[in-house]
Amino acid sequence: MSLRLLARSQQLLPRRNWFFPVRQYAKEPQYDEADLFAENINHGAYKAKKRSSQDQFQWPEKSAEQVSKEAERQWERMAKLSAVGQGILIILVVGGLGSAYLRWPELKSWWLIKMNGGRVNTVQEQNGQDSLEKLARQKAKNLLREIPQVPTFQHGIDYPGVYIWGKCHSKDSLFPIRVPNLDNRKFRDILLAPSDDFNCNFALDEKGDLISWDDLGQTKTLLAGQHLTSMKYSSDYLYALTRKGEILVVPIRTPNLIASKLSSRRSKLLPWKTKQRYDWKLETKQVFDTKKGENRVVQFDTGSHHLVLLSNLGKAYSCATGNDQKQPQLSRGQFGIPTLSQFDEFPPNNELFEIELLNKYKNEGENTIQKRQIDKIACGSYHTLALDHNGELYAFGWNRFGQLALPISYNLEYVSFPRSVTHAFKPHFPGLTNWKCVDIHCDDETSFVNIRRPGVIPDHYYFAFGNGLFGELGNNTFKNSQCEPIKIKLNNKKVINWSCGSHAVFGETDHEREVIVWGNNDHGQLGIGKKTMKCAKPMNIPDVLKPGQDTTDLKSIYDSKFRLTNQQRIVTNGDKSCIYWRV
Repeated sequence: MSLRLLARSQQLLPRRNWFFPVRQYAKEPQYDEADLFAENINHGAYKAKKRSSQDQFQWPEKSAEQVSKEAERQWERMAKLSAVGQGILIILVVGGLGSAYLRWPELKSWWLIKMNGGRVNTVQEQNGQDSLEKLARQKAKNLLREIPQVPTFQHGIDYPGVYIWGKCHSKDSLFPIRVPNLDNRKFRDILLAPSDDFNCNFALDEKGDLISWDDLGQTKTLLAGQHLTSMKYSSDYLYALTRKGEILVVPIRTPNLIASKLSSRRSKLLPWKTKQRYDWKLETKQVFDTKKGENRVVQFDTGSHHLVLLSNLGKAYSCATGNDQKQPQLSRGQFGIPTLSQFDEFPPNNELFEIELLNKYKNEGENTIQKRQIDKIACGSYHTLALDHNGELYAFGWNRFGQLALPISYNLEYVSFPRSVTHAFKPHFPGLTNWKCVDIHCDDETSFVNIRRPGVIPDHYYFAFGNGLFGELGNNTFKNSQCEPIKIKLNNKKVINWSCGSHAVFGETDHEREVIVWGNNDHGQLGIGKKTMKCAKPMNIPDVLKPGQDTTDLKSIYDSKFRLTNQQRIVTNGDKSCIYWRV
């Protein structure tokens, strides 16, 4: 702005008298700013148009319909504001009442202290202690109702038989209960089949016959004379390994189909005796290399819809499980074969395929293909772990929760071929090379690995990774996914036997053969004597109740520790668990 324009502005706009708040120039003519600055804006004269004070602005007239619509809109806005206000008021009232209910003991104590002039009355304090003691007595009474009274005439834990607990009766059992009609019986293997019929269990007796039994001990022979040694459950079918190294496919839900697969033949040495032959087996001749002596199965494991086995030469094979009909589902990479990925057609049931990328390998820079010997495999619901002779760990299948020890990402959600994951344990042993994997186990979506370091104390380390929402990781945390191996808090205990069910883990230690458990416990399946929803760290279970034991002494019951004998085994399926005597 030029000096000339500023001078003119000072002449036209006299100073204001700050001592008198009344406007002194109300009757003098007013100037428009456009009139003052017109010469500087467009170099032309500008004269503002002023409206006379007599002119009144006329609002346009509205019809009756427009007036009614405006009134309706106004009422709608008011109704919305009223509803919002009422909602906020209801939330505040409900939240306040809920907070008061949850903190009622504190509020009551505060009010009593305030009414007493800030002093705690000894009578009121005694009343509070009495209330706590009353709650403790009520809790003790509830625990006493859950503890069964064992009759004096019943056999004890030192006598062969079967104990069962968890989801096994009309009411969940928190303590092991001896199964009637199974006293003085030993078994090669017991399977608590996960199914809607929670009263269904299976066992292999002393002769290797397959029998079914319920919680009352009523048994029924399903398959006899096959000399079975172990069994697994998958897709409503039971897969059993025979003494000859064959895997039988047993449709346990259709006994008529089992009978149709049986045939009898006379013995050549003893013609007066007949032998039962079961014809439904996994065909291994088409994939085994019989010329090199590969002729039997030494170990196998199953998932929800797949099976992986090892031959006597340490080679791995996999197949889909279930009936002969095509299953309407997609692969999640659990077969370990790239051509059977989630983008391919689901493979035929009970047809074996060799996992070539696991059985063979080629070093970088070499053209010779070498063979890899697999010592052990373990299956989860949709993933598989494999351990070779050199202690290298391989994994394939579903990785949504990190159960393959691989990063959780879209590209690694389904891994359809074996990948080495031994490097995932290196951060726990920085700069060390004298360690290797020696044992593996799998839950539904969780994996467990045993690492050994010879020559140090302790020489065994246990790691878990995958789904830990129910405490399966055993490190006192509840995580939905854990892709990096994390140590299980076992306090330097060595686990010699494992049993993994659906979100529940049992272990037997070498120190006096104590039983430790962790994981889901919504049915009391962990056997800790309490019905807690989850148990996130390994803990001991109380000793089995003895005949005629005083169940009112709660301290002696819960302070005791259960220890297995050499012939006893403990198994679980995640909903219920049992102890049996092994042949």
